Amino acid sequence: MMGKDDVKWALPPPKVGGQPIPVDIRFNLNRVMSVDTANCTVHISVAVSFYWTDTRLEGWGDPFLPETLWGPRLWLFNGTKDIEHTYQDFELVDPTTGRLKSYCRYEGLVYNDMDLRN
Repeated sequence: MMGKDDVKWALPPPKVGGQPIPVDIRFNLNRVMSVDTANCTVHISVAVSFYWTDTRLEGWGDPFLPETLWGPRLWLFNGTKDIEHTYQDFELVDPTTGRLKSYCRYEGLVYNDMDLRN
């Protein structure tokens, strides 16, 4: 097992059967505000939970995870430059399997093409 300070923690977990790591995602649209039809923008608040398994953490007994541990990220391609993302939780849900959960909140303006014809 790698040491807690090993730089390799920042890399994605090893592929399983040559396939990318499956990541389960849960979206929660908290608020929709300031819909601007002239500029095709809307201000949103979205919470996203990510669930995945990192086999490198199987049997992990330390109460603290490696500081540089890799986790999935979400990019809002239609988000403006000022969209804020706040990572709130990063936890080992099941140390026997290496199952992890992270939680992130996104808030700000996104571009949203609007077709307002009848």
